[in-house]
Amino acid sequence: MKEIKAFIHAHRVSDVLQAIQEVDSSGMQISNFAVFPVQALLHDTELKEARYSVNFGETVINEFKVEILCHEEAIASLVEVIQRVGHTGDHEEGWIIVTDVLSAVPVGKVHT
Repeated sequence: MKEIKAFIHAHRVSDVLQAIQEVDSSGMQISNFAVFPVQALLHDTELKEARYSVNFGETVINEFKVEILCHEEAIASLVEVIQRVGHTGDHEEGWIIVTDVLSAVPVGKVHT
């Protein structure tokens, strides 16, 4: 089992989610799929979406963190879709991180 974490600009996230769901419907076996709003700190303050956050005292951009649990066979397709559909043309477009999952156990199941 693998986990993909992708940080996507807010204006691209709906298209990325749609594309991920289309990949999943082709039998890629996504076990869990979650989306969280985040504020990313920026080095490139020239981005159109950049704004100054009084709370952080830094320039930020609204992004979404997408987390996907899936089988290893799905990684290449999902990463390709996120890269292609999430592309903004800006200098700081976000990141895709793939990690190994040591254990994934459904809530409520007792293993004996």
